Amino acid sequence: MKVREKNYLYTLVLFIVFFFACILIIVQTSFSAMLDTQRENDMNQAYFISRAIAADISALESRQTDTTPALRNVVSLYSNYYRKTGITISLINNEGDTIPGIGTANIDSTPENAMVCSIQKNDEGKYINIINPLQETSKDYYLIYDKNVDSLYKSHNRRTAFLVVLSVGVSVILACGLYFTLKRLYRPLNNLAHELRTPLTSIQGYAQYLQIAALSEKERYSATQFIIDESRRLSEITNSLLVMANVREGSITEKKINIKEVFDSTKMAFKDVEYTVQQKYFFGDQTLLQSLVNNLVSNAVKASPEGDVISLKAYDNIIEVTDHGKGMSEKELLRANTPGHQAKGGSGLGIPLCHQIAKLHIAKLSFESTPGEGTTARITFTT
Repeated sequence: MKVREKNYLYTLVLFIVFFFACILIIVQTSFSAMLDTQRENDMNQAYFISRAIAADISALESRQTDTTPALRNVVSLYSNYYRKTGITISLINNEGDTIPGIGTANIDSTPENAMVCSIQKNDEGKYINIINPLQETSKDYYLIYDKNVDSLYKSHNRRTAFLVVLSVGVSVILACGLYFTLKRLYRPLNNLAHELRTPLTSIQGYAQYLQIAALSEKERYSATQFIIDESRRLSEITNSLLVMANVREGSITEKKINIKEVFDSTKMAFKDVEYTVQQKYFFGDQTLLQSLVNNLVSNAVKASPEGDVISLKAYDNIIEVTDHGKGMSEKELLRANTPGHQAKGGSGLGIPLCHQIAKLHIAKLSFESTPGEGTTARITFTT
């Protein structure tokens, strides 16, 4: 498995585990808060009903008559009223008699002076069960309050299912985005790493050839010249790797740059280069700017017949690289002027990376070309 694929899988798995864990925690926390709120509301309502029924019982007991029939009527009124809102009300005493015959309770498990609230489940679904002792009555009466909360659980299940489906969709989208992002990031590095093999193999082969074979001066010169050329190519590839690493940092250290020094360095690297300096200084990162100019000159050399002169010019916050080579077609020119275009092949920086270097310098890279007449690459600094 390639490093890119491993990084992709590790990152994706870590993201999915963390993402779904966060979603489940949020959903569960939200549901627990809703359930606690519902329980608190029901406990308050049960307390209010208990006080009202206790007051009615006290009034009936003060008459010193048989309170059972009247008490059944009172509880029935409360029960019928609250049944409309999904609440079941019943009353039970310490002897196990249920009034008005609705609901049951385990008296042995109920504390004498405390309200008990729990979530119960039966064939009809889940409900909040509250048992509250009535105070200030001659007998130990307990109010049994049942509130069906199936709708709350169903709502929670629907919300959970929706968030899971949504999370799966988001994960798929992010997985695709992550895959293409890593593929784009690793592609130029893979290309450059592949390009490293050729010059290294050639240098090693020609070095062994010089050690072993009996060569004429002409053959020796050709072999050493090939080693020099491949070494220069290897240096360009290594420099490209370093430049890409710097560009991806996303920031540069600006300083005053003597453009003549940049052009002199370019002239030493490429023959048949002439330059004119009307503006002596620019501001930016000298290493990146040098790489940008060298890459544009390298492209100009490749597009020009051998021996043609490449012109460099610095003036009015502009750097120009001009050749008189084959030029570019309209389609090629459109690609060159598109910052996001991904060039294929080659071991240089590539036009997209040149656009990035220009952008870091608050500059714009543009190309003008006429087929058969040549191309001008222009770096325009806006500050």
